Amino acid sequence: MAETEIPSMAAFDDAPDGSSEDASYELNITQSWRGRDYQGGLMPLHWAITVKTASIDGKPVGNVYNAAGNIDSFMYDAPVNVLLQDANWRGNLKICSIPQTYLPELTRLFSEVPVERYNPDWNCQNWVWGAVHALRESGHEALKGFSMRDLRSKMLELLDSWEAGDI
Repeated sequence: MAETEIPSMAAFDDAPDGSSEDASYELNITQSWRGRDYQGGLMPLHWAITVKTASIDGKPVGNVYNAAGNIDSFMYDAPVNVLLQDANWRGNLKICSIPQTYLPELTRLFSEVPVERYNPDWNCQNWVWGAVHALRESGHEALKGFSMRDLRSKMLELLDSWEAGDI
């Protein structure tokens, strides 16, 4: 996911005009390739929750909600109006839809999802799972019936689809 900030809403191909009370945004879990660690092992894929709010030149633009950093510096990060796909993109899984008017509340809700440091068993994928739970607790049917195991399985299917050239 490139975090290149997009300068002006006027340049968007499909910027929402807010004229419809029923207008909604789709929330996705987006995964990105992280490469290999210093020993040559594969790094876990980065997961973030993304909301496409517009597109520019046919490319999705929107907000990214995630835990950024590493074991000793993880923090909540929420860049807005950034490109949502780059060469490291490995797929999106729809979580749910939200009304456009809920976006500020979504940002607040996700800012309250705990971030852990100095725990080798915790990473951005755990943060995303916590954010899914926060959505559920706030009344959204986010990944209804999914467990973390189900989510990991679905994300691996997306990676397989990307590797096969299907997405």
